[in-house]
Amino acid sequence: MPSARQSQECRLILGLLLFTLTACATHVPHVPAGRPDDRNGQWNDTDARVTAEALIQEALDHPWSQRFVQVDGRRPVVMVGTVLNRTHEPLNTQGFVKELERALQHSERVQSVTDAGQRPAIAKPGSQEVKADFVLQGTINALVDELDSKRAISYQVDLELINIASNVKVWLAQKQIKKLVERSKTTL
Repeated sequence: MPSARQSQECRLILGLLLFTLTACATHVPHVPAGRPDDRNGQWNDTDARVTAEALIQEALDHPWSQRFVQVDGRRPVVMVGTVLNRTHEPLNTQGFVKELERALQHSERVQSVTDAGQRPAIAKPGSQEVKADFVLQGTINALVDELDSKRAISYQVDLELINIASNVKVWLAQKQIKKLVERSKTTL
């Protein structure tokens, strides 16, 4: 049977263990949607939205769309194709593709269609399917520069818009986002 002293030591050790476990507990606060939240320096939903909006605005300000309207007498139809992840981290490129589609649709200067792999199975037989005139595709790359507790990550998004009929690239653009991350030197 343990002595009173041993019992007290056991309670003290148990108390310290419980305190240590609760002190290391993770707290995850809710962040309102749309508010930038960049704690780890990785590509996030805000980066995807801001980059997509900027690049689509740049694409629509370029003369290719005005020339198309003058020649064909209608708004161009754009399909967002593949955006490849060539970074060191597992990015959700589909989220970025959706942001590109959203920015195109909201512009009302072009029509946007889904690619063949995304089309719903609800198309009616004999219905006229709208064909894309242009496909938008690209890559996301990253360069990491790290020294001691500081790390700089440069994300580079390259997009190209291709005329499907002629295979001519009518617009090319690049947008970079640089993030500086400083890690605490505190260790346990």
